[in-house]
Amino acid sequence: FGKRRKEWPKGLARFVLVLGILDGICLHLFTSRTGLVAFYGTAGVGLLWWIINRREWIKGGILLLSLVSLPFLAYWTIPSFHKRVAVTFWDLNESRNSDRDLSQLSVGTRFATWQTTWEIFMANPVIGVGKGDLAHEMDIQYEKNGIAKRSSELSHEPHNQYLNTAASTGFLGICLLG
Repeated sequence: FGKRRKEWPKGLARFVLVLGILDGICLHLFTSRTGLVAFYGTAGVGLLWWIINRREWIKGGILLLSLVSLPFLAYWTIPSFHKRVAVTFWDLNESRNSDRDLSQLSVGTRFATWQTTWEIFMANPVIGVGKGDLAHEMDIQYEKNGIAKRSSELSHEPHNQYLNTAASTGFLGICLLG
């Protein structure tokens, strides 16, 4: 915090800023929810680092407020972003319906697979169940949770590398792979 680092050349700094703005626009128009979460998380952490490193409290506060305001502005001005948010909330509400087939939902399916994979890991935390047995164990856990009755074809992949590795290899596998 005490030492100032060498500044980027002005041309390069402006180029990176333009690319960041273009990236943000493209993400709001074309990407999925996880891309936006990654964008805002990275931008937020980078901005906080910049504020603390530079001690630019007022300018940084204004930039941080602007960053927080961007999703709301995008929600009200970009129809595809607005629809994506609305569909996410619809999906979450539909996943609570006990008669709804979860395999037909995006967010509901992910939450069901994440919950199931976490429960498998917690039941086998040391060595996991093995990659080859994960699908079978997920079917068993889906049945225990009553999820199998709500889906014709739920995924056996949690779409989360950390949960997948944890359930497959346990804590020892995570340590060896990390």
